[in-house]
Amino acid sequence: MLTEKELLAQPSSEYMSDDQLAFFQSILVNKMKSINERIRDSKSSLQVERNSDVSDTASVEESRTLGLNIAQRDNQELARINKALTMIAEGEYGYCLDSGEEIGLKRLIAVPESLFSVESMRAIEAKQQHQRSGGMGSSF
Repeated sequence: MLTEKELLAQPSSEYMSDDQLAFFQSILVNKMKSINERIRDSKSSLQVERNSDVSDTASVEESRTLGLNIAQRDNQELARINKALTMIAEGEYGYCLDSGEEIGLKRLIAVPESLFSVESMRAIEAKQQHQRSGGMGSSF
């Protein structure tokens, strides 16, 4: 298997070669295992907290809410990882879902479940920000 240094040293003609796909598939599978373990651990800790003393109810509820928020983010990340693994299997990994352009090795190393190029992600985030702030304008 390639190392990160070897991956980055390859010529651009090798972009998403079998070796590169195997590199990213390994990272994604390991990341998925880690997240699944974290989800299992958080579920067991939430179950333990349910048996807490009544006087600790507020603290337990706050911890449970935090745990559920973390679990929700983990599940969203798992969905992106599963999508990336599907794209590897279909030969589409490494290319932006929006533009079809190469996402780039450095971005994929940093965030292997990336489905969009930096440019497309910025546009998506700007659109989401605009939609969130759309109803917050002043009415003079």
